Amino acid sequence: YLSMNGKYKNNLKLFSVLIIALLLRLVNLNQSFWLDEAAQVIESSRPFFQQFDLAADFHPPLYHLLLHFWLLGGKSEIWVRLLSVGFGIGSIIIIYQIGKLLIDKKAALIASFFLAISPYHIWYSQEARPYIAFLFFSIASTLFLLKKKWFWYTVFAILSFYTNYFSVFLFVSQFMYVFLFEKKYVKTWSIRFGIVLSSFILWVPEFLKQIVIGTNGLFTGWKDI
Repeated sequence: YLSMNGKYKNNLKLFSVLIIALLLRLVNLNQSFWLDEAAQVIESSRPFFQQFDLAADFHPPLYHLLLHFWLLGGKSEIWVRLLSVGFGIGSIIIIYQIGKLLIDKKAALIASFFLAISPYHIWYSQEARPYIAFLFFSIASTLFLLKKKWFWYTVFAILSFYTNYFSVFLFVSQFMYVFLFEKKYVKTWSIRFGIVLSSFILWVPEFLKQIVIGTNGLFTGWKDI
């Protein structure tokens, strides 16, 4: 009974943190789209197969696809941004799970609270761009790496890679963790990473187009902005 009561209280505290996080992320959610968000909505509004034509937007296609289907429910500022709000709240839950796994429930609750009130996290949880989705998929892959659930690690690592190219740095840090602290799993991780890398082969032609456009100076104007 005491164990169940303690679990109930802890869940109630986490729920309270999530409510605070949600309320903070709903403030001013209806403000007008800024330039990048407007461009994102226009791109994601295109027909399905055009979501893979991203030569002028240096990002992988996953968020474009997710928003493409999300837009079936509407195109208001609030509705469009709720997708990012969902990823933001989800990432707080995952941080709690990581904290509980590595330390204890108290530390997990503190970590989730700090993330809930983080100005940067709130900002990107309100933006109709892929960055908070990238955070969600990245820390989800880290959670499953820590739990040695290799199938789900591979799934979320692939989702992370298809959301933001900075996943490369995530994989470097994950390899360092495995090499330093879980050496017996180096081969297992390497095989899984090979699968993640192989999945990206389909996107290489479009990625090369993005590189060409970027190095030809077509984005030079953004430096001045």
